[in-house]
Amino acid sequence: MLRVLLLSLLCVPVLQAAESYSLLHLLTRDSDFDRRHVEPADTIWRSRIGNDALGGKSITDQYYTNSLSLTAYSRLKIPFLYDEFRLYDFDCYADDEECGVLPVGVHSNRDLKLVSYGWALDHRMYTPYEHAGRGRVDQYGYEYIENAEDYDRPFAGWASIGRDLRIEGIDGYQQHRFSVGVVGPLAGGRWMQEKAHEYPFKGPSPIDGWETQVENRMLLQYEGKLARHLVQGRALAAEMDLGHFAMIETGTIINRLGYGLEFSSAWPARAVSQCDVFSPDVIPFLDVSADRSASVEAVMMRFKRDLEGHRDGVNYIPDGIFVRLQRVIDELDVAINDRDERIAQAYQKLGYFQNEIRSINEDWRDRILKSCHHSGFYTKLIANTTAHFVISNYLIEGDINVPEGADWRSDNSIMREGGKLAVRRKPFVLSASAGFDLGYGESMAFGYRYHYRSEETLEQAKDHSWSELVFEFRNDWGWVTIPAILVVAALNNQSNWP
Repeated sequence: MLRVLLLSLLCVPVLQAAESYSLLHLLTRDSDFDRRHVEPADTIWRSRIGNDALGGKSITDQYYTNSLSLTAYSRLKIPFLYDEFRLYDFDCYADDEECGVLPVGVHSNRDLKLVSYGWALDHRMYTPYEHAGRGRVDQYGYEYIENAEDYDRPFAGWASIGRDLRIEGIDGYQQHRFSVGVVGPLAGGRWMQEKAHEYPFKGPSPIDGWETQVENRMLLQYEGKLARHLVQGRALAAEMDLGHFAMIETGTIINRLGYGLEFSSAWPARAVSQCDVFSPDVIPFLDVSADRSASVEAVMMRFKRDLEGHRDGVNYIPDGIFVRLQRVIDELDVAINDRDERIAQAYQKLGYFQNEIRSINEDWRDRILKSCHHSGFYTKLIANTTAHFVISNYLIEGDINVPEGADWRSDNSIMREGGKLAVRRKPFVLSASAGFDLGYGESMAFGYRYHYRSEETLEQAKDHSWSELVFEFRNDWGWVTIPAILVVAALNNQSNWP
């Protein structure tokens, strides 16, 4: 899976036609893709506010302490053909002279894709253990940074803007993001935290310790995820999906690999929603007719050849259908080789095989690409867990940069004279998330996420958790959600203003 992600990112962006785009081109260049395929009226604004105090606990200000994210994306209404790590406009595939050079050959249900495309703004803050930044002033008015030598990770701020691309097919999906920005003082982490404590939220003040944050570094980051469905189905009028995924994050700040499982359940199921259906050149279909002039054995042999052809063909076959297909093939093989079977029994078995193939057809025909949209209220449950192998992380390994005179009375010479204090990253980290979405069509949605992460440094005494609020709106004013929430919170906390 990781190999496919790397190949898809590194493919050479040489355009074969105006409607052909490599993934690298879409993530890093200003192309005409937006102008041709993205309608501004269809833009969905997603705002995320994450904080370690949103989980119902008291304000802690530690580790992944706060995040603000604004994403603008569109779910494109037309399908695309995905061939050799390039996207082609599927509407142009039918011999349209204006489309230029397009891939040729027979394409399966795997090759048709739905695309979401947009951009994202992110700001994050990372701090050491709970009381690290409270600051201290002695009786003589001397301010000093207390216990910086005991910090279990550096202070760090993160600010970035990125391109998002999601490609979804019948067998799974892939996500890509390329971000540029900065980590360090230029990211404004200290300013953001101090202003948040002064106005919207009551928190420790003054905040000392940001003087020790990691130094400025340019942020160039790629994040990729390749997911495959394991189990899909409907139960209790809900549509459920269990899948697994590989992920990679690489760049100037973080380099890590990961593997995980994810689960989602949407109610009501897509069957009661509005769906557009798209079909490839090859339509999965199993012929159940029987030639009356042929013998029962000949008909069974033809069934077996047809089933084996579909089993070994280019189309994606879900595991459940594949198991049923193989079982019928095995049963046909036994029936064909049963020389002692009476003619009445043979015709009875032939009828059984025809019914089995009809049943497989009904399920298989439903396994084509659909663009579905809830037409009313819906609820969605989400959960995932990931194991990460961390190769490097500048947010941790950027060191605690202690200024001169941080604490003249300390026994540690670095606290008196200045210098760098190091912490050690853990190579293996576990994370998990769970939450829900409540929404109405594509007009609006509200979500909640609870996130867990195991210790990221050897110095950390405990794991960490934080929560996230998610808001989605499909209108011109959807981007004002975060500013509006912060203004309301600030007005509600006027008694704590300086």
